[in-house]
Amino acid sequence: MNVFNSIYNYRELLKTNVKKEIRGRYKNSFLGILWSFLNPLLQLLVYSVIFGALLAGDEKGTYHIYICVALIPWTYFTTVVSQAAFTIIGNRKYY
Repeated sequence: MNVFNSIYNYRELLKTNVKKEIRGRYKNSFLGILWSFLNPLLQLLVYSVIFGALLAGDEKGTYHIYICVALIPWTYFTTVVSQAAFTIIGNRKYY
């Protein structure tokens, strides 16, 4: 419970850091925040095409579901873990 109380007490700092990270990440990019949606969709498309060619035999169409179910949480998890570490290191003066 103590962790949740700390998060609640520092919610404004957390909100400010999240906004700062999002603005900083996509500030000079061509498509801006759209990249955060476009990247996983392109990965799903590439994996679907590749595995579709390799698995063109028995079960047609079901591999797309498996790829979506596996790739979306995995991409989210890896992004959250790596960005959390960089955020903590980059904002160590506040901790």
